[in-house]
Amino acid sequence: MNSDMKETKVAVKMIDRGKFAEISKDLTLGSEVETVFKLDHPNIVKVFNAYVDDTYLYIIMEYCEGSALVESFPEARVRALAFQMLCALAHIHEKRICHLDIKPCNFIFKSLSPDSDIKLLDFEFAADINKGVMDISPRGTLGYVDPEFLAGLCSTKSDIWSLGITLYYLIAGTEPFKGKTSEEVGCNAVQKKPDLESGMYLLFYNR
Repeated sequence: MNSDMKETKVAVKMIDRGKFAEISKDLTLGSEVETVFKLDHPNIVKVFNAYVDDTYLYIIMEYCEGSALVESFPEARVRALAFQMLCALAHIHEKRICHLDIKPCNFIFKSLSPDSDIKLLDFEFAADINKGVMDISPRGTLGYVDPEFLAGLCSTKSDIWSLGITLYYLIAGTEPFKGKTSEEVGCNAVQKKPDLESGMYLLFYNR
């Protein structure tokens, strides 16, 4: 090995080709790779390369030392995180890409620093939305998918809805709409109001 070469720590994501084919008829094995290679933003995990064999697709990505967002945070911290999330979404939507699986654990801290920036990752379910609102099969995570998308209609608004649920979770520590099936969650999202006493409104009004 050339002594002048610097070692770079990376993360490797392995996608089972067999299981991936069962997720959705609208997805292809290389869709995530094709999507992330179009993106270049400080709040989105950088992808360097990809390889495939008979069993797995391997995606070589930027390494992040921090953990995913799996807990609630103080109001001021959530405001800062919300700004970075919106910047990441603005970038992918400008590229006419919809993530379709926005949720806390798909954002990760770059470092172990208390004020570390966050990165958006996992574009397995992403879709090209150059044609505007799309009619595709629902995908994503129960509790974060918007009612329109549950009906098969996809647009950038799907990500914005999911981001709202994500921010609610980061403040309240729970999702606002729950259910055992996608139909039940969608029904609750349309008919029920979130519990604002948990503190979601504080994100914007308690300054």
